[in-house]
Amino acid sequence: MSKKQGKSIAYEYHGTMLTADRIMFFLEHIYNSNLTTVERNDQGKKVPICIWGKHGIGKTALPEQLAENLGIGFEKISPAQFEEMGDLLGMPSTGIWVIKDDQTKLVDKDNVDSYINAGWSKDNSRPSQTITAAPPWVPNVDIGAPKKGIFVIDDFNRAGKRIINGIMDLLQNGGLATWKLPEGWSIMLTANPGGGDYQVTELDGAQMTRMTHISMEFEEKAWAKWALSNDIDERVVNFVLAHPELIRDGELTTPRSIEYFANNIRNIKNLKENIDMVMVLSNGNLDPNAAVVFTTFINDNLTTLKSPKEILEAKDFEKTIEKGFIEKFSKGAAPRVDVLSVLSTRIIFYCTDTLNGKLTKLQEKNLKAYINIKSIPNDIRLNMAQELIQGKLKRIMADPEIGKLLLNRM
Repeated sequence: MSKKQGKSIAYEYHGTMLTADRIMFFLEHIYNSNLTTVERNDQGKKVPICIWGKHGIGKTALPEQLAENLGIGFEKISPAQFEEMGDLLGMPSTGIWVIKDDQTKLVDKDNVDSYINAGWSKDNSRPSQTITAAPPWVPNVDIGAPKKGIFVIDDFNRAGKRIINGIMDLLQNGGLATWKLPEGWSIMLTANPGGGDYQVTELDGAQMTRMTHISMEFEEKAWAKWALSNDIDERVVNFVLAHPELIRDGELTTPRSIEYFANNIRNIKNLKENIDMVMVLSNGNLDPNAAVVFTTFINDNLTTLKSPKEILEAKDFEKTIEKGFIEKFSKGAAPRVDVLSVLSTRIIFYCTDTLNGKLTKLQEKNLKAYINIKSIPNDIRLNMAQELIQGKLKRIMADPEIGKLLLNRM
């Protein structure tokens, strides 16, 4: 459900709604299953999978990341940009015969040099003839394309009906009249949900049943972990962790637009002193309400939170961190639970991902001291302890107070 101009929009999704990390696991399962089908050389069909989700949420990035993780090929097409069936099927061209060992092939004249570089030779004994050349984006293992890979059909349901109908045979048979994907390649698609204001083509039953469906939802912790590892401005990461609902319910505020916004303000060291510039930039990338909330975030001095590194490496933790920093948010008439939650999440990521559980004695001492700050709500402290012991830091259970915290909530 999303909101626009005060009205709720009920988007139409397909398949189970999952977060990015769970979808990645599912994609890898489908890819391996398809590979097994090929290796068995049986009559089973490889399964295309379609990821449904709002724009800018990272649907296309998942198959690309999976291909990188597995060390396989990756290719992507956007059929919404195709104007005629020739863009999909291929265009008329002159075919030239090439030979290698005992194998001969009729190939597009524009690919002859690539074949020669791959060890083939022209077969001058046979005349050229007119052929329909496969589109240039079709992976060709004869001239160096990887034997295994992921082929993404991006924004599938934004294409016209004629193009979508043409893709049906590709989904069913792994190729079209003039070309085939290599056997070790799997097809993955992305699509926007219906029911809102997306300009999408409605798919009929014959099209829907040619693929497995799954839907993607935004999850702020998974996004923040990715963002921090990709050098996204930490001030924006803090903002997203504090206000994930702005992305879940936003139209313009998406992970993609947030990333653009972060790039735009990266070189502005003091956001508060340059609030007019920041407001222009935020209004240029985000929904109006998100821009207002970010301005408030700046005015509340929440973009200048101490980093996990500063917290864990403080020489006088009680004075500079507990008394001089945390208690500003944890005590008083209205404790800032949102800020404390952001800080705790950032510290977890820093310890388990950045440091990979390898803390210095000072860092570990300060980590334990942080979890033992009594003014931080118990549920935040407990969640921290539980996630840390699952993430290569079981040894913190040896601390009597942390052990007591965990035992009391079991």
